[in-house]
Amino acid sequence: MNHIVTENGFNKVELRGDRSLLISEDGADVFFIRKDRLHKYFGESENVVIPEGITGVDHRAFMDFDVTVKSVTIPESMTTVGMDTFVFLEDLESVTLPESVTRIGARAFLNCTRLKTINIPEHTEISTVETFRNCPGLADKDGFVVVNGILFGYMGSETTVTVPDGVTAIAARAFTGQSEHGVRSVTLPDSVTHIHMNAFAGCSELLTVTIPESVVSVDDAAFLGCKKLREIRIPKHTQLSEDSTFRKCEGLKDKDGFVIVNGILFDYFGSAETVAIPDGVTCIGSSAFERNSHIKRIRIPNGVTRIEALAFADCGGLEDVTVPDSVAFIGEAAFHGVGKLGRIEIPAAAVAAKEAFPDNTEVIRR
Repeated sequence: MNHIVTENGFNKVELRGDRSLLISEDGADVFFIRKDRLHKYFGESENVVIPEGITGVDHRAFMDFDVTVKSVTIPESMTTVGMDTFVFLEDLESVTLPESVTRIGARAFLNCTRLKTINIPEHTEISTVETFRNCPGLADKDGFVVVNGILFGYMGSETTVTVPDGVTAIAARAFTGQSEHGVRSVTLPDSVTHIHMNAFAGCSELLTVTIPESVVSVDDAAFLGCKKLREIRIPKHTQLSEDSTFRKCEGLKDKDGFVIVNGILFDYFGSAETVAIPDGVTCIGSSAFERNSHIKRIRIPNGVTRIEALAFADCGGLEDVTVPDSVAFIGEAAFHGVGKLGRIEIPAAAVAAKEAFPDNTEVIRR
């Protein structure tokens, strides 16, 4: 028989091990607890008050139920709002957070489309990974969803967008999906320091972006698929991810078909059989030549130090590659699926990641 006690105004049903149920006196709220964390909510209340003593909320604890939750109050005993906690709660309108909350995890409020009110302590660290993405109820009069200095989305309809002063980061996928609005130009203020992964990915109408000297990093795939992008200047001191940041940005190609930004080769739109990568390139980015069926010979110039993952993957016609002594790193599966590459010479000191070359390729260190 399960042991039942009264705790903080709830009937507590102790189950096996570290599991229990907390049931409100009227039966409207049912919390399934595991190790002092809310594992699942099965109640019927529109206004949910999480009981004191609960220290956290597990992944998607409020999903898979048919009740409309409009407000949630979080207790002082909680210090974190975890990943995906309230994701897809489309009827949620308000959340009350205590000062004890120090972190809000990725996608915690993703697609809470009616969320209008949430108080977040200034000291709280907020994940930049879609935490408040698609929350139009939080947008200001100009359509910006900005929470504690992080821009999570743009819900406006302007084609020329100037991000407000005070924004410090452009969150993951903040502008993704803006192609239907026709955003063509974006200017960032000098308060911005970080542009996170996929921030502008898929903005197919984007032509120009003004990036200030304050930006210290641009993350993976930040501008992936911005096919019309033709003008962008990245400060030289900015740390630029090699992973698809400007891949599929055909508008940035030079006369020979190369997309090169700050010394990193991100893509190639040419059709030559023999390709000589230009001098000045220091890194061949992830998937830069992936699935190019035209290339038979590649000449990599001295000065290139890194060949990133999948850089030449599935280039089925590639037969000959010249790798200079400057190359220090060859990424995972960089030449995966290059079946005609029978032999390749690389520097003796170069680090080659897992499965960098096909099994049938003879790798000679010189």
